[in-house]
Amino acid sequence: MSQPATPRQEVKSYRPGMFRSSYRKYERDLKRHATQGWRLVSCTGAGRDIFLRVWLTATYER
Repeated sequence: MSQPATPRQEVKSYRPGMFRSSYRKYERDLKRHATQGWRLVSCTGAGRDIFLRVWLTATYER
């Protein structure tokens, strides 16, 4: 009897860089993951840094 396949998950954290926001990093990575067959499960704000820039955490599954 075969077992059902369990989805693989990957969690990525996006912090803002010196010249690029976490949103821009997330959008670029989302396109890359989509072309590789990953599906976005959730994306949440993970907090802020000392300059009040937002950190994001995204969960993908295949």
